[in-house]
Amino acid sequence: MIKFPPRDQYTGRPRDYSKDLHELSADASGHKFCPRFSNVLAIGLDSVSADFTGWTGRTYSSVDAVKDVRNDPDVDEAERRIYFIEFKNRTFKDLNTQGTACAISSALKKEEPIAQELRKKAFDSLLLSGATIFMTEAIDNIAWKAEFIVVYNDRKFKPSESRAVEKFDTDIGALGMAGKDSYGVEVRWGLNELKRRRVFRSVHTWSIEEFNYYAPSFLR
Repeated sequence: MIKFPPRDQYTGRPRDYSKDLHELSADASGHKFCPRFSNVLAIGLDSVSADFTGWTGRTYSSVDAVKDVRNDPDVDEAERRIYFIEFKNRTFKDLNTQGTACAISSALKKEEPIAQELRKKAFDSLLLSGATIFMTEAIDNIAWKAEFIVVYNDRKFKPSESRAVEKFDTDIGALGMAGKDSYGVEVRWGLNELKRRRVFRSVHTWSIEEFNYYAPSFLR
């Protein structure tokens, strides 16, 4: 039976997968874009995935970070969730053309379309976390408390500083493919399907400015 976390071969202590969110926002070139959360620690799920692949031989397409605030007394009850966060250091326009003939580079054209990539990461990340960091919990209990967040590097939208951060009890139009999330922000790339299928409790697709504005209420 696989034991998690494994022990470090040098120290003999359980391996620590924690990093701050700014570090976890780094792309393949090492560029980061989330300095607002440089003091917020989360589990680097890509590192967990790499170790788990070494044990099982199966490759998982994981999100960048997992943050569990279910037992955090400083977070409002409505936001005490498990947050699965995927950072995409690209603009909304580039993500929309990813994997298509309209992409700005040949490398981007060869990639998987963004909707397919994110669905795969969502499903795999939930399964991977259930087999590792939340291995003592039933997968449906994890899904019931899980929220999926995609953060892209686009600053064209900036919420009004006078607008209060308010989370609704339910997503707006979330039972369909389109609609808005529980903060009133449009969910992109048809990802509300993840909520409709009850894979995640809620789904959010936020620009970095939206993430900077909404996330401090639950990421501390």
